[in-house]
Amino acid sequence: MRGAIILRDCPSCGAENNDSDLFCQRCGRTLPRVEPLPSEEALRSSEPRRRVAKPRLIPLYQNVTRRGSYSFAVALLVLVAILLALFFLLPPNLLYPPQVKVTNIVIQSRDNVCGINGLSGAGFTTSAGGSVSASMTLYDLNTSAPSCTVRSVSALTPGFSVWGTSVPLTVPLGTSESLTFHINVPDHGYTGVLDLDFE
Repeated sequence: MRGAIILRDCPSCGAENNDSDLFCQRCGRTLPRVEPLPSEEALRSSEPRRRVAKPRLIPLYQNVTRRGSYSFAVALLVLVAILLALFFLLPPNLLYPPQVKVTNIVIQSRDNVCGINGLSGAGFTTSAGGSVSASMTLYDLNTSAPSCTVRSVSALTPGFSVWGTSVPLTVPLGTSESLTFHINVPDHGYTGVLDLDFE
């Protein structure tokens, strides 16, 4: 603002005086000295310089790693939530099917049926509603007859059934024959003896 007239007031009478006047134009009193205003360049140079922070660079691999960790954590939480939902919402039979535990097999034979090796006294454990295969060796007990015959195999214990038998099966005296069949087990839990009837 060069060339502009700056006025200042006299502290005694209040009259306006030029900045360059040493004495008041009205009362003649000495005017107090006023420091000149600094120029714009001086003001700019006297201002403290602001430090501009440099942008922090994040390596690309670090950013990818963080995103990957976040995605993995989310996927893990979703998987845990699904497993918990299945555990609490599904019927217990689907998660832990009931077991059928046969502690002993008792074979009842009628009409001088053949002797049996390989199954009586055995036991098994399986899931409810399934089936197991059984195999045994038949031989002739009656020495007075030329042979013995098994006409049928059935389960006497409720919930069990027998299928796939190769009967009737005749065993000549002094020989043996193999008999295999399947036992269907109940669709509920069971623990106990299985009675089979050979006729």
